[in-house]
Amino acid sequence: MDVAVVIVVFVAITAAIVLGVVAASHRRKQWAEFAASRGWRHVHKDRHFFRGLKQEPFNRGGSRVAFNIVEGSFHGLPVRAFTYQYTTRNGENSTTHYHRVVQVPTPAVLPPLQVRSGWRLALTRDIQFESDQFNKDFDVRSPDERFAFRVVHPRFMAALLDGALGSYHYSIENGLFTLWKGGRLGLDQVDEMLGRLVHLIELVPNPVWADAGMAPPAIHAGSGPGPVIERYSITSTRG
Repeated sequence: MDVAVVIVVFVAITAAIVLGVVAASHRRKQWAEFAASRGWRHVHKDRHFFRGLKQEPFNRGGSRVAFNIVEGSFHGLPVRAFTYQYTTRNGENSTTHYHRVVQVPTPAVLPPLQVRSGWRLALTRDIQFESDQFNKDFDVRSPDERFAFRVVHPRFMAALLDGALGSYHYSIENGLFTLWKGGRLGLDQVDEMLGRLVHLIELVPNPVWADAGMAPPAIHAGSGPGPVIERYSITSTRG
C-alpha cells in the first residue's frame, strides 16, 4: 500500500477515535448535569447490577455494560434509567448493540414475565389470550402462566392495544420492572419512558401484590421527578 494512503487512513482512524472520545465525554457531562438538576445520582458505567437478569435484553452477547446511569424518584417511585450495551460476534466481525432502559425496583420478587411489542418468535409458542388482536401484536412469555394471566388482564391488554406500551418491551424479573427498546437513551426520552412504565405498574392488580406480601407501590401521580430514595439505591459503584 502506498505510504501516503497509509498516512491518510491512519489520520482518519485517529480523528474518528478522538471525535468518539470527545462525544462520549460530552454525553457524560450532559447526563451528570441532568441528574444533578433533579437531585438524582449519576454513575458513568457499571458492569454488575444487571447480572442475574435472564430476560431480554440482558441475556445476549458479551462485553455487557450499562452507562450514563441515572437514579432518582419519579411519581414517588425509585427509578433508574440507562443505556445498555453488548457485543455480538460473527466470525471475525463484531457488532455493538444499544438499548434504552428504564427500571423501577419493588420489594416484591414476582415471577418473571416478558411482554414484547410487535415481536413473534416463530419456532416457539407464547401465551395466548382471548384477544386475537392482542395475540397478533404482542408476545407474552412467563414460566408461570397463571401469573401471566393475572397481570395481563383485559384492562391491561386494552391499555397496551391503545398504545400504553408504544413500541417498547416490558418485563418483570428479580423485583425489577423494566421498559426497554433498541437505541441509546436520550435525555428527552427519560420521562416519557418512565411515565409508560409507571402506568403499567399501576395496572398490576392489588391481589398480585398481596400474594407477594406487600401493598401496591405508592404512586404519587403528577409529582414528576424527585430526589434519590436512598433505601432503594440499586446502582453499584463498581465498574
